[in-house]
Amino acid sequence: MKKERSKSRSIQSELLRIVEGFVNDKTKRPHPTNDEWNLIGKGDKIEDYEFTNEAIKSLLARYYKNKGNPFTQVKIDSRGDLGEYLIEKNYTIIHTSGGHVFSKGISNNFGDFPNDERRKVTINHSVNHNLIKSAELLKHSSAEGVFLGAALFMEEQRIRDFLEIPKNARMALIPSHRRKYNSIQVEIDSMLIWFYNNRIYIAVFEIKSDSKKKPDWSGGFSYHQVRNTANTIAARFDNNIRQKTTIIPVYFRAEWNKRSDLWTAKLDMFDELVSNESVPKIRKSLDLIGLPR
Repeated sequence: MKKERSKSRSIQSELLRIVEGFVNDKTKRPHPTNDEWNLIGKGDKIEDYEFTNEAIKSLLARYYKNKGNPFTQVKIDSRGDLGEYLIEKNYTIIHTSGGHVFSKGISNNFGDFPNDERRKVTINHSVNHNLIKSAELLKHSSAEGVFLGAALFMEEQRIRDFLEIPKNARMALIPSHRRKYNSIQVEIDSMLIWFYNNRIYIAVFEIKSDSKKKPDWSGGFSYHQVRNTANTIAARFDNNIRQKTTIIPVYFRAEWNKRSDLWTAKLDMFDELVSNESVPKIRKSLDLIGLPR
């Protein structure tokens, strides 16, 4: 295996090289009873081979002494998570009910965050801000969910307005958890739920943070990840409830640095996904600048 700058990238690239060996007949193709690989096409294309977590476990055992979670090796939220060889060959990884497959065309599978068309608000500190500051909450914890919770505590009204939550609607924040649909595991960072005019609204948060002096979001976001999360939540409802529910994907990005007492929350709200094939599109963006740690 050619080692890249992280274990996950090395694993991804090695898996692609294995599939290339199958396609080019340089490696013996897997037997139908093999629990690591599934043939889902004729076998003459990269996309014809589906690999399972057993294939990932096999590489972890061989090269990393069984250290590592198979799920996280192929969890791709942005272009920056891709292995170097995948980028060279223009492939990403898509999760399926039977495992994972390589998909040609990186540009077709990722979007970018807007830089210019953003509403930017520099924060004046109030009682709630001073409570977070005096407790030094975000100096004691840099967990992604803590950033969202703190932002909601300090800037609830601005975030409500941004998400278009009616003034008299009560809301509930659901913490991080995992769900599974069609054998596909999904990590949900957080959900904000409210009920208004006999309709359920669920804002599904994907939370990221960057502590570098100059944060880098050039990797964008994965269409597949945004769709998968929304579809997994919708799948738990019966048809009647589903028709009364609006699911809104939201990216929440925290920019912070240990040398600064202040941080920025960047929110990007997507249009509702009307089908499993909808291309996620950011509808509006908000930056909350100068929040206390």
